[in-house]
Order: sequence, then C-alpha cells, then structure tokens
Amino acid sequence: MTSGGRYRQPSLVTVIGKDIQAPAVILGAHMDTLGEHEHERMPGAGDDGSGSATAMEVARVLLASDFKLQRPIYIIWYAAEEQGLVGSQQVVRYFLNHAIPVHAAIQFDMTGFRNQPEDKTIWVFKDYTDKELSAFMTKLIQVYINVPVAYSKCGYGCSDHASWTEAGIPAAFPCETSFEAHNPYIHTPSDTLDLLNLEHMTNFTRLGLAFAIELAAA
Repeated sequence: MTSGGRYRQPSLVTVIGKDIQAPAVILGAHMDTLGEHEHERMPGAGDDGSGSATAMEVARVLLASDFKLQRPIYIIWYAAEEQGLVGSQQVVRYFLNHAIPVHAAIQFDMTGFRNQPEDKTIWVFKDYTDKELSAFMTKLIQVYINVPVAYSKCGYGCSDHASWTEAGIPAAFPCETSFEAHNPYIHTPSDTLDLLNLEHMTNFTRLGLAFAIELAAA
C-alpha cells in the first residue's frame, strides 16, 4: 500500500497472530511529517515521531511476551497522513476489499508533549470516534495508568482514526493535549525530541498495551 505524490511512501503493517481467524485489533500512528515551507527541515519528533515510537514500543513488548491472543493485532504506521489521511484511507480500503474484519482501532498521533511538565492528563477525543470504545479506553486509562482524563474535539477528521470511523469501524483517539492547546512547534523545524516528555510517552505505551491485550483477549 503506497501513497503517491512527488515520492512514493508506503504504509507499514505488521501483524501479531496473523493466523488467528477473528476480528482484528488495530493500533496505528502516522510516520510522515509536514513543514510550513517546502524546503525547510521537518524533524517531526512530536508529530508524529512520538506516536510512531509508541506503536513501535507496543509492538516490541507484545512480540517479546508469551501472551496468548484471541484476536490478531495489526500495528500500522500510516503514510501521508499530513496529505489528507491518504495512507490510512488506502489501508482501510484494503481491509474492506479483502474482507478483513476489524473489532476496534486506536490512533496514536502526538503522545509526548506537555504544556506543563507535571500535567499527566491524557485527552480523549470525542468527535470522529466511537462513543463506547472511547468510554472503554477511558476506563483503561483510569485503571492501568491512573492519570487524569479530559476530553476534547478536533472539529474535523484530524487523524487516521477518522478513516476507520468513516468506514463504520469503532475507533478511538487519545492525545497528549487538548486540540486548542496542542504542541505549538508541530510542522516547524522546532518539533524536536528535546520537547517530548518520556513519562507521557511511557503512559501512552501502557495505554496501547492495555488496549491491545484487553481487546485481543476478549
């Protein structure tokens, strides 16, 4: 699954438990970045290197465990999110065309920035997401991570979860901040690793693991 444009960028998909015949659990992040000007440096550490790293760490822990799955887990790094959710739309279309059933999806887009270093709040987005799945995710945060939960809205399909929602598949979107108070350095040369909070990223990794294990065991 390759997204077009001036250069071809594939979405990357790995499957844990690929031989299990049951609706899948999807964990995703987007691996592209965006700058304000065409030729400027675009490190993209927060948007969305942080989410991509979260998904990668979830994959590492799951692969190193002896957890017995009842559902397959797909971990996906989407291409061309910044171009209008292009990669995730292609991935969703592939799933639909190949009749791959999906139980639930979660998107990790920006998981490491805090406006205040001591603020551990995880934000749950309420639009372009599934109400019941978002409530379930909120319980996971409260039980497994024990940090404050707050709610926000984008007002539009702001990340790849929206592609699953559009296809009628339950999706959830946790984020590092509210939409209004998002990382001000994204899409600039200043979106660098030193601005990220490793405790925040660890908490999102724990959330990803809880989401995958709770749903893949159901």
